[in-house]
Amino acid sequence: MAGFQPGDVWVSCVQEGVEYGSFTHPDAQIGRMTNGRWVGLPEIHIHDGENAALLDLRVVVGLTVHILAPNRRRALQLMRQVSECSPAKVIASGPWGLIVWHPAQETEEYPA
Repeated sequence: MAGFQPGDVWVSCVQEGVEYGSFTHPDAQIGRMTNGRWVGLPEIHIHDGENAALLDLRVVVGLTVHILAPNRRRALQLMRQVSECSPAKVIASGPWGLIVWHPAQETEEYPA
């Protein structure tokens, strides 16, 4: 994967004990060789019980971060932690609605 630089990363909240298949494991999401090209998106899975304040998310520097969270409270926790790592943009969504954050701009929120 030399030279591969993603523009986006997905941060997904998952339940403890989730079982993965060969295509759904986060390591498989980063890519597979197809027709001589890497395809896929980097994905970070965070368990519901993990403390967001203790996560090292420096890998999101300069990237657009898509957060999938089960509720608004968890989305805001993750957005706070991600925003400290200089992302290009953060988009959080779930059944509760959508929040878009750009550095140095107001946060936009769209309830479900």
